[in-house]
Amino acid sequence: MFWMIRRKGGGWTALFPPGGAEDLVGLPGRLRAVLAKPDFGDDVVARLFPRAFRDDPDAEAEYQRLLRDDLLRRKIDGIDAFERTMGRRRERKVLFGVRLIEVDLTDEELTLWLGFLHDMRLVVGTRLDITDETWERGVDPEDPNADELLLLHRLAFIEEAIIGALRETEKLE
Repeated sequence: MFWMIRRKGGGWTALFPPGGAEDLVGLPGRLRAVLAKPDFGDDVVARLFPRAFRDDPDAEAEYQRLLRDDLLRRKIDGIDAFERTMGRRRERKVLFGVRLIEVDLTDEELTLWLGFLHDMRLVVGTRLDITDETWERGVDPEDPNADELLLLHRLAFIEEAIIGALRETEKLE
C-alpha cells in the first residue's frame, strides 16, 4: 500500500506501511550506476534518453548535443531528491497503534519523485524485457525475476497513486 496526502499550506506527505519504504532506499544507487557513465548504445540508456528524430540523424545529433546534458542533470536531480527525501522518512503512529512511514515532500520534490520513479520503471522493465503480454500475465512466484517484477509493479502502483492524488487536487482547486 501507499498513500499520498496533500498538506494544508502546500506540499505532500507520502505514507508507506512499515517496511514499505526500506526496499526503495537502494533504488537511487541503481539508477545512479546506469547514469554514471551512460552507454548510449545500451537498451536501458536508450529508453531513458529516447531519440527525438528517428529519421534525421543530423537533427538527432544536434538535439542530443543541445539537450543531453540537461536531461542527464534532471535525472540526477531526481535521484538526489528521492535519496534526500527518503533519508528524512520517519515512523508515525496512527489509530490503534498502527504505524506508518511518512515522507514529507515539497511540490518540486514530488515532481522529481515522479521522474525518478518513471526512470526506475524504465530501467527495470527494459532489463526484464517487459511487453504488454508479460505485464498482463502478472508475477509467478517461481519466476527467477519475481522480485524485480514485483518491484516493477510496486513502482507502477506508487507512480499511479501520486498521479491520482495530483489529479484529485486539481479538481478541488
